[in-house]
Amino acid sequence: MPPADDQAKHAWVRRVLGVDFHAQPDVSCPEPGALNAIFVAAKDAVDAQVSALQAAFRGTDHPLSAEIADRGLIGLSRSLFVPLQTALREYGGAAPAKRADAARALKAALADVESFVATDKVLPHLERNPFGVAFTAREAWGNAVREMRAALASQPNV
Repeated sequence: MPPADDQAKHAWVRRVLGVDFHAQPDVSCPEPGALNAIFVAAKDAVDAQVSALQAAFRGTDHPLSAEIADRGLIGLSRSLFVPLQTALREYGGAAPAKRADAARALKAALADVESFVATDKVLPHLERNPFGVAFTAREAWGNAVREMRAALASQPNV
């Protein structure tokens, strides 16, 4: 048993900050690190493919190819994934009492990615690019969304 002084400190932290040092972790939610790893794996795979496409565009003699490589491809998904990254961070940092709210925000961000993958008109053209560069963003992002959704759905409190 901790000394009385430690007990008083722990009681204060529990009362003021809502943190109980002796509470068992909330295992009813997926591990935030696992969800982030799913996202990072998909992002890294697609980033490598975008880099290969950028190099292919730059290798042409067309005057717009550098601009497409530098502006068009890099901006393809940037604004979409910032909210997802934010939702993943907030989910990861959420106190157990707030984890369900953070999971709802994460599910909304996943729905946005899923909608983008399903409706974006540029992605199918990039998949059929004339450079012979494999581009599987819809598959990578779609699989990542499904995997994260399944992890969230497997928990009763999320």
